[in-house]
Amino acid sequence: MRVAIISDIHSNLEALTEVLRVAEQQKVDRIVSLGDIVGYGASPNPCCDLVRSVTEVTLLGNHDAAVAGRMDYSFYYDAARHALDWSAGVITDENLSWLRSLPYTYRIGDVGFCHGSPVEPSTTYPARPV
Repeated sequence: MRVAIISDIHSNLEALTEVLRVAEQQKVDRIVSLGDIVGYGASPNPCCDLVRSVTEVTLLGNHDAAVAGRMDYSFYYDAARHALDWSAGVITDENLSWLRSLPYTYRIGDVGFCHGSPVEPSTTYPARPV
């Protein structure tokens, strides 16, 4: 079985599209996303839509958590906070609900996946209850 692992897309649709093109070319069987679908780039909704359509699972990244209101990001540097605020302002209700639902971890057999700490994944980022 061939698994493609994608991560830290940060709303960059052009890069995501190219990575998925190569994954298809390589005939991967499954795609797992380790998170950070949103943040920085100009295409949070198209990236969310595309990732949702091709991945077996998407895990919660810190930028996803920030946009979804699942963590406090006040300690981030100015540019990151600005990008997250902008993303939160343009994200669709459907994609916001999806970001709010993302799990911290996933397993395929003996292989574990996470965006942050595999030991205490829910404490990797300062959490805020949703």
